[in-house]
Amino acid sequence: MAAETFVMFSRAVAPANHDNVIALFQRAGIHPRILHATRQWLTVLTLVALRMGVALVPACMAQAAVTGVRLLPIATLRHPCVGVLAWHQDAVTPALRGFLDVAAAHRP
Repeated sequence: MAAETFVMFSRAVAPANHDNVIALFQRAGIHPRILHATRQWLTVLTLVALRMGVALVPACMAQAAVTGVRLLPIATLRHPCVGVLAWHQDAVTPALRGFLDVAAAHRP
């Protein structure tokens, strides 16, 4: 992978995603040559289809079925994506309460 050129999400658009991908590369000892940084996941896949580089994308992008693009799961890739939800403690709506209850029930 170190010799490949990469297409990835722009850091300006999604800094957490960009930094997570760079961290994965660094752990593998790879300093990626980023040829294109985009603003949309479908643009990433389209550039891959145009042979402009390779990309690490979320597994859900397999549903996009872009012609000419093959997606392969990376079996040993273990990198949690941490997300948090912030809300004002005095503004808990019924919808937010329901979401919090479901999230708490599925906490690892």
